[in-house]
Amino acid sequence: KVFGKTYFSFTLHSELFIVLNTEMNDGSIKDEQLKFFKSAVNTAKDNNIKNVFVFSHRPVWTENNEKYSKLFADNTHSTFENNFSKEIIPLLKSISKDKNVYWMSGSMGGMAPVSFFYDKDKATNITFMQTAIRDLPRDAVLKVNVNNGIISFDGISFTGQTLQKIESYNLEYWNKSFAPEQKFSFRMLPYLTKQMLMHQYFWFGFVFCFILLFVFSFIKRRWKRNK
Repeated sequence: KVFGKTYFSFTLHSELFIVLNTEMNDGSIKDEQLKFFKSAVNTAKDNNIKNVFVFSHRPVWTENNEKYSKLFADNTHSTFENNFSKEIIPLLKSISKDKNVYWMSGSMGGMAPVSFFYDKDKATNITFMQTAIRDLPRDAVLKVNVNNGIISFDGISFTGQTLQKIESYNLEYWNKSFAPEQKFSFRMLPYLTKQMLMHQYFWFGFVFCFILLFVFSFIKRRWKRNK
């Protein structure tokens, strides 16, 4: 109500930007949002468009994909299977032959070795990227440079660490890397507590435990009475 739609698109020069809401349907792009996405993909077919950027919080492209399965175990995942491989990939493949397509996501788990992931998938010709800030020493942000339709990337560390080229944080790098154990930050407690209290599963568990406790107390009273 305050900010308007949580999925939208816009063009700037030779670039098309598509923002998706992966929280609406547990990681799936469905219903009105799918209609919107199809329309945005059609816009991308315009000859004036050179690069297409898709943004999503969840890295829905990692799910049900064997080559990513060991890398993102602590990412946010859909409770049930999402429709990325069945409906979204075919739409993107219709433009990725002629356009540069970048899918950028967040929600990178805390066990990641670095704050960047880069993989140009040969099967789809789509570049999948991920970045995140987790209140960790590895925290960094991604700067995307667009110069006459030519794309380049720079990483900016928040902690003064020396960063490699973004393209080097690829599958090979991740498969060889192991994240160091990070100390827990107590500054995150208010945020984590709020997230817990706002999550439906917390309240499902709370109600279930309350009912279970009530049933147990009832049975115990009956048992003592009969005894």
